[in-house]
Amino acid sequence: MLACTLPCEERLGLERDTCLAERMSEEGDVDLATALARQLEDRIVRHAAVLSWVEDHRDADRAKLRELCGLLDGDHAELCARRVDAAHLQ
Repeated sequence: MLACTLPCEERLGLERDTCLAERMSEEGDVDLATALARQLEDRIVRHAAVLSWVEDHRDADRAKLRELCGLLDGDHAELCARRVDAAHLQ
């Protein structure tokens, strides 16, 4: 776990995104997780954080989970949406 000595917002680049992704992983509310995901600039970090969050919170509101998945690009968005729609199968 990354020890955040500075607030995430005061960090730069990948260090900032890694800090925000860690904060997102600790968040249980889908709306707050979505707000944090929107701040992630590095798409690889964003994809990993969103997919992990969706996997860990499949019981959250499906419409809100789909909105979170919508922050991803291409195949990642489709994979995320499938995880949401078929949560009962996993």
